[in-house]
Amino acid sequence: QTLVREFASCTPLHSLRQAPMADFLRRSALWVGSQGLRAAAPDWWTFTDRQRFTRKSRTQVSADAVAGAASKRQRPWGTIISCILSSIGWFWTSWKERQLRSAALLASATPLLPLAALRRALRSPLPPAPERLPPGTGAELGACAEARTPRRAAAEVCSQVVGQILVPISVHVTTLAGNTVWGPEEIEGSMLVADLQRRVAEAMGQSSFAVQLVYETKILDPSRNAVEEGLKEEVHITAIVSRDREEIADALFAHTRGHIWVPDGAFVLAPFSREHVAFYETQVIRLYDEWVTSWDRRRVKAGRPAGTQGRDDPGSDSEYEDVERSQWMPREEVLECHRVAAPRIFLDDGSGERALILPRDLERWALENSAPTYSETEAADRRLNAGAVLVALVATERERGIRREERCLRMGEEGELVGEACITEHGLVLREPRLPSEMLHRVDSEGLLGDRPSSLRNKAFAGIVLRTGQQSLEMVQLGRAKWWRIGKFLLGLLSLFLATSLGRRTRLAHRFLRALRSQQPRVAAVAA
Repeated sequence: QTLVREFASCTPLHSLRQAPMADFLRRSALWVGSQGLRAAAPDWWTFTDRQRFTRKSRTQVSADAVAGAASKRQRPWGTIISCILSSIGWFWTSWKERQLRSAALLASATPLLPLAALRRALRSPLPPAPERLPPGTGAELGACAEARTPRRAAAEVCSQVVGQILVPISVHVTTLAGNTVWGPEEIEGSMLVADLQRRVAEAMGQSSFAVQLVYETKILDPSRNAVEEGLKEEVHITAIVSRDREEIADALFAHTRGHIWVPDGAFVLAPFSREHVAFYETQVIRLYDEWVTSWDRRRVKAGRPAGTQGRDDPGSDSEYEDVERSQWMPREEVLECHRVAAPRIFLDDGSGERALILPRDLERWALENSAPTYSETEAADRRLNAGAVLVALVATERERGIRREERCLRMGEEGELVGEACITEHGLVLREPRLPSEMLHRVDSEGLLGDRPSSLRNKAFAGIVLRTGQQSLEMVQLGRAKWWRIGKFLLGLLSLFLATSLGRRTRLAHRFLRALRSQQPRVAAVAA
């Protein structure tokens, strides 16, 4: 404590030579000792220096000066900027809360399906095929084309096709037991099988996806019309009720759960923990202390302008105190940062199928779902010696050490995802939706085979890795939304408080200006 007091009162080094030799040596020793004390001081130790000074404030008061000061107080820019920033923060937290609640709704409203059932429900991509015609027509047209048939022969074939489409077809639909469920009724040859399937399902009281129509020995394709499926004149069709949905759509909005899986040879090796993982991020962080000095000025005694209490009032001076505080503040600096993700990350649910995970940014998604796996701190040499004292004379930083950190997304961890499921050249894929929400149906959607849009809006990709204490994607997203809701509430209160304070200060400033203008003649007389 003695060294600290002496250090606070000592003069700069260049002025020490003007003092007597004994005083010079004493102060030099104290100054060197204070630098050594500064080099060895812990982070919580604060060096304080207080200086008091007097500022003259005995000038006579001026009405214009008071009015100018009041007009400046009328525009509290700090309060205005803080109110704007808090309002922006409120809108940001509201948007984040709505986004998380939307992700929780998507998870709860979409049925959880195994990947094998999801693959059966999706159609594989096919190369573009020529327009399909009734049986036999394609062969006739091909023969005509090869033999360079005249236009007249081609026109006759086309007229036969058009005639088949326009001829009405009598359809009678029964169950396997022979009970009539629809018809006999006439339909046009251009009618899609999907429309016929929807009518039969309504008559049976079933969902359209649960009904399959069988003609002779084949299941009718809902995407083709009656003529293309070979229906002519009078036909007998059997309706089968089945909950297995096979190849019903090119893309579905799916909800599934499984484990993170990476093919052999595609995984990455974490450099610190030496594990085979799907993703890792490593950081080398420099730890150091910075010598920070701050000044704080406060008024100890308020002055009084001359003439405030009368013509003979000399006034009084204001007294201020400057407080200088210096201490070591801990700092960190990232020296190196590396992120590496496996080129392909899959979800495996044990059903024999795997889905490729394709969010908008795979590396960012893996980073958000990674967990700390390694942390080690290597402390620096903090021994107090002559070198440390010399460094403290000129440096404002001191080393504390280096910390190495690692975050990984391990293989085998359980994950839960919602997104657009489709089959591409890479196989089954879960990705960010590319179709509009009204066109992207769920597997149990009633309007999947019809023309009705999907009732679930704002579809998006969402996925997390479930760890200890996390039950499902829905619960995790609702928990995160709760914290954003608390932040929104606090920012709303702060914005309301700042807006109220701003309005109150503005009213007081206007009232003061009105009172000052009304008393301006009397103040001018006193000043004279």
